[in-house]
Amino acid sequence: MAQRGKSARISKPTLVDPEATGGDTAEGGFTFQHNAVLARIPLWLACDGFTDMIREALGDAEARFFVPALGTAREFLEYKNHVVAPAEFWKEIGHFRRMDAEHLGSYWRFILACTGVSDTLHPMVAALGRVRDAFPFYAGAPSIQEASYAAFVETVTKLGKDRDMAAFLFAKVFVNAEAPRDAEQGFGVFRSALEHHLPAFQELGQKPARAAWEALEALVRSRKATPISRAELEQALWKGVEGAPPPAHPIRLATSDDSLPSAWELPQQIRFDWDALPGGGERAVPETEAWNRIVVGQLNATREWIVRTGRPRRIALTGKRRLSAAVAIGAAFSAVAGFAIDFHYRGGVWPTDDHDTQDTPPLAWQISAPAESAGELAVAIGIGRNPGPDARAYLDASDLKLPILTLFSGDALLSAKHTNRAVKEAKSAIAEALTATGANVIHLFIAGPSHFALFLGHRLNAVGTIQCYERVSPNVYAPTCRLAVT
Repeated sequence: MAQRGKSARISKPTLVDPEATGGDTAEGGFTFQHNAVLARIPLWLACDGFTDMIREALGDAEARFFVPALGTAREFLEYKNHVVAPAEFWKEIGHFRRMDAEHLGSYWRFILACTGVSDTLHPMVAALGRVRDAFPFYAGAPSIQEASYAAFVETVTKLGKDRDMAAFLFAKVFVNAEAPRDAEQGFGVFRSALEHHLPAFQELGQKPARAAWEALEALVRSRKATPISRAELEQALWKGVEGAPPPAHPIRLATSDDSLPSAWELPQQIRFDWDALPGGGERAVPETEAWNRIVVGQLNATREWIVRTGRPRRIALTGKRRLSAAVAIGAAFSAVAGFAIDFHYRGGVWPTDDHDTQDTPPLAWQISAPAESAGELAVAIGIGRNPGPDARAYLDASDLKLPILTLFSGDALLSAKHTNRAVKEAKSAIAEALTATGANVIHLFIAGPSHFALFLGHRLNAVGTIQCYERVSPNVYAPTCRLAVT
């Protein structure tokens, strides 16, 4: 029973708790945990979503990432310069669980790094890594996943812990029992990671790597309980290298397909896993509200994060997506906002800023323009297939009596330049139809390659509101995202 006059409620972890301020009395030099933090910085910088880090705040170190589905995701790290015994291990895991529960949604993953774990803990820690690392490989074999996870749970319960503890460990805790023991070992891990993630350092030799280590050491040592931005870390990294660093690579965006890494990896790209939408893997298309909240919401948040943090406004886009999503991506990272997109397509790259020239052939469009006035306009654009009849049948069945602009070509798009020329012509036809009808809302139906949809969204500014549609079956469409294009 709680003593009279004392609260039984456990307070939330804060920046003035003993666990958070413990480093204040152990700062006499650049110690074990700080060397281990430096060794991890190249891995953080390899992630396009990495934003900043902090040390000696709530933990030994924390890193912050942008993740579209989460917003801000944090990695929490604790370092132990010794072999960890069971009592200390479970105390730290308990602290992690408390952090996770009391600051719900704030922490993505927790890392406990040490020089080793006791013989009692070793089978459980080994099982955690083995099962989780191989888990994605058996995505199509749920019986293997279930049996392997059950075996891991059994190793945890044998240590006197429950299934909830096992679930938390499996979902969020990473144990590194081979953390660098001293500065030289830390430098070795750092240099290896540096050369792996920044190949330019492979050609530079040890001296620039040592200069980068020392510059980062001075920077991180000088900043306690104060964020250090990605830009500051990158500036320190290249400080000892003669000449300017190479240009920043484009921000890598990956839309959902089978090649996406597992949920436990630190992703190098910024990933949009849109298969979680209702009907994500089926022909059924989710409702507009879900598209706007998930697809458009995540894209807008990503654009705002790029602008706010001063990251490059060049995008490298990989993966698969529906045509509506391609239009939405192009609109979110529009040319008028200063973005350019490198579209990775069939082993090649189609840049949106590879502009057409006088030698670029036009696309042979067949255009059917409306004459009547209306506040809303249907636009059906097809390359290889004419969506006009299907779109008209759908609109009539939906009691949407709208004028319709149809553009169709049986020709293929040959290059980024050719696509830009085709988009320019389509945009001109749309502008003329908007002027003729007085419409300020477009109902957009597209049949054709994804790169055309992307390039169109990228260039289709100042047209008002665009309601996109996906074809479900002949004469049947479903409304998807609704875009405000200014």
